[in-house]
Amino acid sequence: MVITDRLEIIRQNQDSIVYSYHREIKVGKGAEETREAARDIQPEDWEGRAFPLPELPSLQGQIVSMEKLKGKPTLINFWFTWCAPCLAEMPVLNNLRKKYGESVNFVALAADSEEKVRNFLAKRTFNFVHVVNEKLITEELHVKAFPKNVFLDKNGNVYQVEDGIPYVVDGQHKPKMGDGKEFELILDRLLAGERGKQ
Repeated sequence: MVITDRLEIIRQNQDSIVYSYHREIKVGKGAEETREAARDIQPEDWEGRAFPLPELPSLQGQIVSMEKLKGKPTLINFWFTWCAPCLAEMPVLNNLRKKYGESVNFVALAADSEEKVRNFLAKRTFNFVHVVNEKLITEELHVKAFPKNVFLDKNGNVYQVEDGIPYVVDGQHKPKMGDGKEFELILDRLLAGERGKQ
């Protein structure tokens, strides 16, 4: 017998998180294979493996696919519209996009609806290629904490997985959003063709 529990974020704000809870029980033939497949995989477990990206339409009218991303490094940001840490790092992510221009692919995957993301982008700037309604990849990678930033090499393999832009402590000992230098180092290594996490 294999028992698989799954939590899915339904709603989250600064004070609380609401989850959907699902339990699946399998008995008999095939349960052993299910046990292995159902182990608690973390996004970091994908490092060194091909990123599972099918062909997906973007809000900008492009088709985003692994074949189209190959040839240069890629930063994929998992976010949602009411995630405060996601919003806090957007200016730094925009700066990275500006600095690296067309030498790096910048893709944002949101589980939110197209309407929610379009309304959000009408008020705030987030200069990535946007794919919406993307729960399939989020679930396949077991992304449960946001934001999540996944760096791919030019062949589409997961090079490194990070949470949000690291915070720093200012002169008054208060935390503030960092400048993204850690992410720049990762992108610089990818552009130099380095393999494996340093």
